[in-house]
Amino acid sequence: MLIIRDKKLLFFFAFLTILYTPLLAQSPQELFQLSRKSQNKGDFIEAEKYLLSIIDQKENIKAENLVAVYNQLGIMNNSLGKYDKAVDYYIKAENLSLNNIEALYYKLPSIYNNLGNIFKHKGDYKKALDYFQESIYKLNTWELSESMEKIIISLLMFIRNTGNLK
Repeated sequence: MLIIRDKKLLFFFAFLTILYTPLLAQSPQELFQLSRKSQNKGDFIEAEKYLLSIIDQKENIKAENLVAVYNQLGIMNNSLGKYDKAVDYYIKAENLSLNNIEALYYKLPSIYNNLGNIFKHKGDYKKALDYFQESIYKLNTWELSESMEKIIISLLMFIRNTGNLK
C-alpha cells in the first residue's frame, strides 16, 4: 500500500485521478457520446479530448466508427476556425473510407461536402467547387440520401456568394 505524506503530492494525484478517470475504462461509444455532450455545451477542448482517446483505441474500433470520429474532429475544428486542422481530420476520414471503399463509400459525399465548405471559408473557391462537385458525383454513383440536400444547398450558396470563378 502506497502512503503519501506530502499533502501537495496527494492533492496532485487526486487531481490527476479526477481528471483522467472519465477516460479510463470507457467504451468508444460512451466516449463518443460524452464528446457530443461536451460539444453541445460548447466545451470543444473536452470534446476533443474524448475523441482523441477513442483514436488511441483505434485497433479495437470499426473503420466506420473511426471515420465518424475523424469527421467529428473536422467539424469541431471547422467551427473553431482551425481550417487546416479540420482538413487534416477530413483527409484521414477520406483515406480510411477509400481504403475500405466497399463498406464506407457512402461516407465520401459528406466528407467532400465538408471539405468544400472549409475551402469556401478559406477563400479557395476553385478547390471548394472541386470538392462540392466530387461530393455530388459520389452521390450520383451511390444512392441518394438526405445528405444530398445539404450538399446541393452548400453548392448553391457557394455559387450565389462567389459569382463567377476566375
